[in-house]
Amino acid sequence: FSWDKAADKGGANGSVQFEMDRKELAGLEEALKCLKKCKKIVDDISFADLVVLGGALAVQKLGGPQVSALLIGREDAKEAD
Repeated sequence: FSWDKAADKGGANGSVQFEMDRKELAGLEEALKCLKKCKKIVDDISFADLVVLGGALAVQKLGGPQVSALLIGREDAKEAD
């Protein structure tokens, strides 16, 4: 989930689906399964956008602010960052 300006890669690009072996992603397997199911149903949104939407909803569910606008149009990564 981190942007590397020097390498011009990373950020919210959906690469998490290829990186589940990383220790900092431990415990997110169920969330990833849910997002993959959503992607099968709504194919015209990128996986990257689904990850951002899921994060915004998680913050709200945990008592954080509601996201009133979410820009979509992110491109999906083809491999791990």
